[in-house]
Amino acid sequence: SDVCNCERYVSNSVCFFVGNGDATNDDATNDDATNDDGTFVLSEMMKKIILRAKIDICSELNLKSLSRIDFNKNVNFIKKLKVLFANKEIKLEEIFNVSINKLNKKEPELIIYGLNKFCNFVGWRWENGKIHVKSNVGSYLGANMQGGSILVEGSAENFVGSELENGEILIKSNVQDFVGAPQPGKKVGMTGGTIIIKGTARDFLGLNMKKGLIYVENDVGDFSCNNMTAGTVILQKKIGKNFGNGIKRGTVVIKKRNLDKNLFLQTTNTNSSFFDFLNNFLKNNYGLKGFKKKRDLKRFFGDLSISGLGEVIVSDN
Repeated sequence: SDVCNCERYVSNSVCFFVGNGDATNDDATNDDATNDDGTFVLSEMMKKIILRAKIDICSELNLKSLSRIDFNKNVNFIKKLKVLFANKEIKLEEIFNVSINKLNKKEPELIIYGLNKFCNFVGWRWENGKIHVKSNVGSYLGANMQGGSILVEGSAENFVGSELENGEILIKSNVQDFVGAPQPGKKVGMTGGTIIIKGTARDFLGLNMKKGLIYVENDVGDFSCNNMTAGTVILQKKIGKNFGNGIKRGTVVIKKRNLDKNLFLQTTNTNSSFFDFLNNFLKNNYGLKGFKKKRDLKRFFGDLSISGLGEVIVSDN
């Protein structure tokens, strides 16, 4: 069943997030080595790359090229990376101060200060390591992400985790439209990974979602979970209009709500072992609340208008 598939998915998720780590050196120390090809290796330790915006970013900034960062390269390689700012290609160092420190952790880390809603495509096709954004951020955060983790201290704009494949995204504030959805002109949304939103989300959350986990701690707008084909979505507060239209498979957990009887049929059973597992997963990895009482969970199937088998669990508490 989809519930079992979701349980297997959650148990196989990568469960880590960035720590802060204080900066000590702006570059490598004497213990560091340089390879023959010019790559730069910190001795037996991971690297922490720090970007600090040195201008007020007031035009569109495309940061796709951050995914080209090689944690084994020296600081000059990173400074020379090209980014698109106000439709003009410039070097990263023209916008950011760049420094590299040693990091006594298992994963390399990229820490970014001074972003805002104009800064798009952070974490585009990101594969490994951690990104820690110490501010708000723009659209397409973690789009096409393939691994690693992203933590955003502020809010994010549209298309968070669009076509996400693997990895984890945690946003401490609010997001806008199309979380986990396809990009314009595409048909398939996220196919794996985890998105945790501590604030609110607006419209079209989980559109065409195929696999993965989305958790929203506060209110969600209209058209959520439309055309889902698999995956798990947990919505802890109010949801807007046109919920679950066209859902085919997958599991959605929502707070008390009257569902359209023409679209959803109530059944009697819930998978208690799955919810015990999910509660532990949310609590242990993210400190998030799950479900207080299994007996208060009602189970529905839909969308009946398309013979869908999507599962909607409604919590009365």
